[in-house]
Amino acid sequence: MKFFCLLFIFILLIQHKSSGQVTGRGCDFGDRVATVYLGTTTYYGSTKIVEAYKADVWLQVIRGNGYSGYKCGFINIYPSGSKWNGSQDVPYDGVNEITSRESDPKGCVLQTTYKSNHTIGEGEGSIVSYRYNDPKYFSNSDPSSSCPSATPPSNLPVDDYLPITLLVFGGLGFTSFSKRNFLNLKKVS
Repeated sequence: MKFFCLLFIFILLIQHKSSGQVTGRGCDFGDRVATVYLGTTTYYGSTKIVEAYKADVWLQVIRGNGYSGYKCGFINIYPSGSKWNGSQDVPYDGVNEITSRESDPKGCVLQTTYKSNHTIGEGEGSIVSYRYNDPKYFSNSDPSSSCPSATPPSNLPVDDYLPITLLVFGGLGFTSFSKRNFLNLKKVS
């Protein structure tokens, strides 16, 4: 029975690790996006409420880098185009991993430690939603980048078959326990 439990946990871990794409929300301040949310704060003593993000935890934004290739671990933004591979022009798709931007250009501020009233200019920006490490762009990855492979991983559909898996393991566990009299199941006559 321990074997089945460990096997089930192992399958769940494999499925979790095979998903490389990361999504989130942060504060875009030019060539970086701060990713650690601290809370809300007032903006220079006014009644305006903005979101505060940790100033020293951020992702680098790579802009206009399509000819060099997709860079894993960064937020990529570049238009489609083509690059020379030594014998011909090879087209590549454009990428914009800033998936949405809130309309207020000063909707967030950067702080090294949280302060309920933001008065020190450590940086400000706009709130964005982002994604990075998207497997569909790995085929155009930069050779010096740390992308796992040039082909997207095939995720196991564990969540699709979870009810069936639980029934099978539950049935095996029940028969194993009942044969060994762990549950003291006796026929009543």
